[in-house]
Amino acid sequence: YNADRNNVTPRLGFAWTIDKQNKNVVRGGAGIFVAPFTIINFQTNIYTSFDIPFRSRFTGDDITKLGLKYPVYNDDVIKKISGTPFPRGYLTFDPQNPNPYNIQYTLDYQRRLARDLVLQTGYVGNRALKIVASYTFNEPNRFTNVRPFPGAQPFTYQDAGESTYYHSWQTSLRKRFSDNLGLNLHYTWGKGLSWSAGDFNWGGSGGYQDQDNKRADKGPISYDLTHRFVADYIYQLPVDRWVEATGALRHAIGGWQLSGILSAQVGGWFHVSQGVPNRGGQRADYIGGDPYYQGPDKFQYLNIGAFARVPESPVSSQTIRPGNVGRNSLRGPGSWGMDFGLAKNFSITEHWKLQLRGEAFNVFNHPNLGGPTADIKNPNFGRILSVSQERRMQINARLSF
Repeated sequence: YNADRNNVTPRLGFAWTIDKQNKNVVRGGAGIFVAPFTIINFQTNIYTSFDIPFRSRFTGDDITKLGLKYPVYNDDVIKKISGTPFPRGYLTFDPQNPNPYNIQYTLDYQRRLARDLVLQTGYVGNRALKIVASYTFNEPNRFTNVRPFPGAQPFTYQDAGESTYYHSWQTSLRKRFSDNLGLNLHYTWGKGLSWSAGDFNWGGSGGYQDQDNKRADKGPISYDLTHRFVADYIYQLPVDRWVEATGALRHAIGGWQLSGILSAQVGGWFHVSQGVPNRGGQRADYIGGDPYYQGPDKFQYLNIGAFARVPESPVSSQTIRPGNVGRNSLRGPGSWGMDFGLAKNFSITEHWKLQLRGEAFNVFNHPNLGGPTADIKNPNFGRILSVSQERRMQINARLSF
């Protein structure tokens, strides 16, 4: 148990050898980690006057009353509002907010298959609670574009209403470096859910499409990957021993080393939005059918006929209601890649070593497709407009002494 002013971390762990040969071990543990608030949550609490800096969001009605025309600059706005009782909006914070915390827990089984080979598989979970959630009040009416209280601008309220949970099954096969080879294989199946931006949110960038129906925003965390596989290896080529080389020949053909990393994973989550997203993001409607395009065009990822725009008010240009597409309900393209390294080690003296190394990232020059354009109002809606980086190579030298 550890405690200080900003962090309380009670932890418990165990390891149980379940056979006399010490080949089978069950391990487990749990801990609670309490975090301090990020200072950025209180950034606008000091904006209590008309002093600069400040931030305001104007409606069409505000722009008309102020006589602003595009393009407009900060100096123009300052002249318009100086000395006037201009409506303001502030970031407000629940004074009784508890500190956010998370509970981490794991239970796994470990088996020694050989003197240098271990299999480990088990459950890893994380539950985060009392995370900052953001709500925006006094927003303009969807139909009239007029705020309920015109004398004030929209303001943000934050409380501890967000939470997340993560469940995963993680399996690893590890070969300790021996007989010139070191190898690790890792596979993770995981699932993470939240109601907003989750623990990725510092409190100001999250939100809900419909604050009166928070359950409609329950969905995967943006950075959640259901399947991920990673393998890495290092192999010392014993060419000099194969040919029993000695002297200068041994130094020439010995000391070569191969290494590499292979990674593969499913795509990230996203949803179909409609126009410039507001807090929480305005989403479009799903009207049925396969949401993914099945035709020959490999860059057309979404079936545009499966989605429709939500009707918009001609006065406010806002949608007249929230869209029915679920938050992060669609998955982007998966990806894989292979990095490769070739190194030559030289022994200059007993204490001085030199390594010359060449590395290639994405060695097969495989193009992983980027995410599709997810704004239904964009002319390229549903199309993929980007790919991953091409093959890159680098050469370096390292002197050790």
